[in-house]
Amino acid sequence: MLNDVKKYLAFLQFEKKLSQNTLESYWLDLKHYIEYLENEKNIKIFKDIKISDDSYTDDDFFEKTDILSININLEDRNIDYINKEYINKFKKNILIVNTARGEVVNEDDILDTITEGKVLGYGTDVIKEEHTPKATNLKITSDPRIIRTPHVGGTAISAQEKAYSRVIEKIDKI
Repeated sequence: MLNDVKKYLAFLQFEKKLSQNTLESYWLDLKHYIEYLENEKNIKIFKDIKISDDSYTDDDFFEKTDILSININLEDRNIDYINKEYINKFKKNILIVNTARGEVVNEDDILDTITEGKVLGYGTDVIKEEHTPKATNLKITSDPRIIRTPHVGGTAISAQEKAYSRVIEKIDKI
């Protein structure tokens, strides 16, 4: 089901030449429809997807996970949270996607676990030293199992609206 959704959205963007804003609108409509089916009609769309947070350490999670999606905020306690020790808890070899912050993963450990075969691939739009000319191992690697894309999530209209709202809230408190 999830692959069908991705293919449909890719088709809409490519064939219909939709803008990113229009595509986001389609995604929100689809998201609301899925929520309606699951909450109002009791039809489960994504039955096998488990959602967890950093306090979820159940053995089942580490045994069955195929893809680890990192979506945590940057706090002192989260710096290098995803490291070799954490990755080696997984029973399977995994794929990792990081759309949080570069600092939440130990990039050298990511490279090591890819070399060892524990991590099958790493996709990210965030890296340490992202906005500096400093060369890091993750910045300069040419390993095809690592996919880096531009960090443009903050340019989405919804992200801008959220940021503007926060600024207004802070100004109101002054």
